[in-house]
Amino acid sequence: MPELTFQAASRVLRSAITAGVPTFISGPPGIGKSTMVRSVASELGLPLRDVRVALLDAVDLRGLPFPDSANERTKWLPPEFLPAKGSTGSGILFLDEINAAPPGVQAACYQLVLDRRIGEYELPDGWAICAAGNRVSDKTVVYSMPSALRNRFLTIELRADLQEWLDWAKAMAGESSQCHPLITDFLSFRPSLLIDLPESLRDSPFPTPRSWTLLSRLLRAAETAWTEFPPTLAHSGERELLRSMLEGTVGHAAADFMSFIDSTADREFVKQFLADPTGSDVPRDPPRRMVLISALAERVRSDMDGARMAAKCLMRRLPDKEWREKLRSDVIKRCPEMLREPEFREDVLR
Repeated sequence: MPELTFQAASRVLRSAITAGVPTFISGPPGIGKSTMVRSVASELGLPLRDVRVALLDAVDLRGLPFPDSANERTKWLPPEFLPAKGSTGSGILFLDEINAAPPGVQAACYQLVLDRRIGEYELPDGWAICAAGNRVSDKTVVYSMPSALRNRFLTIELRADLQEWLDWAKAMAGESSQCHPLITDFLSFRPSLLIDLPESLRDSPFPTPRSWTLLSRLLRAAETAWTEFPPTLAHSGERELLRSMLEGTVGHAAADFMSFIDSTADREFVKQFLADPTGSDVPRDPPRRMVLISALAERVRSDMDGARMAAKCLMRRLPDKEWREKLRSDVIKRCPEMLREPEFREDVLR
């Protein structure tokens, strides 16, 4: 079945919630399945009950039995994590990691998903059901979802989209971007490392949108606390700490990221090009060239530091069509009015 980007999947999920159709979101670990559900719930203004199904036993969903002595029967107390029976209002019941639960626990979800009830408990009318889980092919701890349960869901296969993620990562949150610029510059240069889980490295850390976000928080903390950031060879202790951070979050991507940091740590060439775009050298090595393009693209919207003139000059001076395409794409995305400039017309790349 087709894989959807985060934005497309979010639209499908919103429609499913509105229609009251149970939805299962599938995708590799760390891609943002849980984040997407929380984001959609926030956009719709709905409360979210996050239930980690993998941590439950079958009896946890049904509830605890207690004696009804007057009628000589047994009744069940539903768990607190389920919306109160008969309550009004709307919300989302999120069954996360559903296929990491043993088959017996998944079977307990059958009636809840299809009939919106378990035993005597009934899910209130305004509540939608959404579930998420990793794929069996990812070699994580998951069980094949029984066909009877799978058939009760609309299934959304989620895939990572670099440009979508970069747009989010470069958006401002408070006084800084969502993600450290070293990471966004690196992934613009090495897009295949946004998410990469080689078969031979299943037991080691690996790069995903989630692990890059974790690394960003570590880099910002180091930037504040360390004497020099990024640390040069003169600060060997801090360089080892940085290497440990990289290897502990993005695994095999650490070596390439460290090389990128070393080759682009001195951003003076960006300032020089902005100050004199006709006389300054255009970087020859790809990492620095990528950093320069990213820096200009980020500045063109407000024309900071004369970025529009510098971008037009760089477009004329870049020798390779691939690099001109990259510059044009990044600039137009952030400042569509640059299409009026002769250097950025579509026919300039032919």
